[in-house]
Amino acid sequence: MNRASVTALLLLSALLCGGCGGARLSAAAFHAKGDRICRQIQRKTESINGPTTRSFNKGLRAVDAGIIRLRKLRPPASDATAYAQFVDRLSRTFARVREDEPRLLALQREFRAALPKRLSIYRGPLRRSRRYQALLRRESKLMQPLLVDAREAARDARALGLNECANGLG
Repeated sequence: MNRASVTALLLLSALLCGGCGGARLSAAAFHAKGDRICRQIQRKTESINGPTTRSFNKGLRAVDAGIIRLRKLRPPASDATAYAQFVDRLSRTFARVREDEPRLLALQREFRAALPKRLSIYRGPLRRSRRYQALLRRESKLMQPLLVDAREAARDARALGLNECANGLG
């Protein structure tokens, strides 16, 4: 092999491996890419209509795809450990959401059934309704662990400078 062939081969391998993720991102590139991924996740999940199993699963698929993309980012070395913890916490949070899906959807249906057809700001039927109060307690019990996880993930995202990720969680 001559020198030109070796040089061409090295350039080709460098070009092919350019997307391999071997190099760490600069802080600015890391923030921009991470926030872009989180914005895309938010946009996809906000566009989902109604609390149905189908829409719920569509939202979770969008989140899963986003988490996969977030895992592929190579943050600056100084943020690598904190970032790995953030993505792991995010994954655990949405694994818990997936696990609680049947209860969340059933609770949503019960809330809809418990709400009167017309609400008046002058009459307080919701505050006095025992059924509604019981649903609120069940919701609080179910959502509390999820909200704790989401707040911790948002705190981690803020510490990393991923503000869009933090805003979407907390």
